[in-house]
Amino acid sequence: MKLAPFLAGMVASSTLVAIVASSAGLSLSAIIGLVVLTLVVAQLLYLGLILMLTRAERQRREAEEPSETQSSTDLAIAGSRGEARRG
Repeated sequence: MKLAPFLAGMVASSTLVAIVASSAGLSLSAIIGLVVLTLVVAQLLYLGLILMLTRAERQRREAEEPSETQSSTDLAIAGSRGEARRG
């Protein structure tokens, strides 16, 4: 997910909250408080999305690479043993 669409969504949702709160007759401090709360919730949701995407990517990589990782580890160990015997 790109940052620009997220920022546009934050601005749009904050504007919508401000319009609804203003039409409901809330005070300026209440409107500002609701807008700030909306921004905080949006950032927490974005952080949650990033964490979920990161976890899914890690699981996908772990599922497709165990044989490659094991074989490269075996080669590295075998290579270091060969060097130790010569030296």
